[in-house]
Amino acid sequence: MPNIKVNSAIIVFVLAISNFFMACSSQLVRTTGLESNGYQVRRGDVLEIKFDYYPDYDQTVIVGPNGRTSFRAIEELQVIDLTISELRKNLIEKYSQTLAAPNLHLKVHSSSKFSIYVGGHIKKPGMVRFKKNLTIVEGVLLAGGLRDKSGGKFEIFVFRNRGDAGVKMYKFEIGKKVGGKVANRNFQLAPYDVVFIMKSKTAKKKNRTLI
Repeated sequence: MPNIKVNSAIIVFVLAISNFFMACSSQLVRTTGLESNGYQVRRGDVLEIKFDYYPDYDQTVIVGPNGRTSFRAIEELQVIDLTISELRKNLIEKYSQTLAAPNLHLKVHSSSKFSIYVGGHIKKPGMVRFKKNLTIVEGVLLAGGLRDKSGGKFEIFVFRNRGDAGVKMYKFEIGKKVGGKVANRNFQLAPYDVVFIMKSKTAKKKNRTLI
């Protein structure tokens, strides 16, 4: 019976992951000047492309969860982590195969906010604004800390979306004081990670990572 409860909780939370990732793609903030500061394209970004001599090819595209997007008349491209200047250069090379002098302008129309979601046995479940080098412990504390610290240990599941590679799950244990192995306490979260915390049903001798 305990295993059924655990599995049910995880299944419910995994369903919430899908909704969370969909919500992330709609959390957009207007941006200016990103093209000149080495900004790298990321998931959920809205890009605007305009041509000097081919207005029929102008379009606005959204970078998908897999880091790819489709441009008119050329194949789908992997664009994540490219700077705007690098992506513009790639597009000019692609369009040069079919267009004469494809001078184009590319800019970030809007960019997605980085967030993580923390849920389960936590005081304030919900979205937490991501920051650089955010650890599991910091994520738990930003969500208000553990809801009930009476006895036992707590299991933490981290679900990470890897686009075409699927979702990777990490599993750790922490104590009621959000303690545990230093390596686990310092495990760094990534944008759009989903963190689920639940009471451990059985004592574990060793923390581990599951794939």
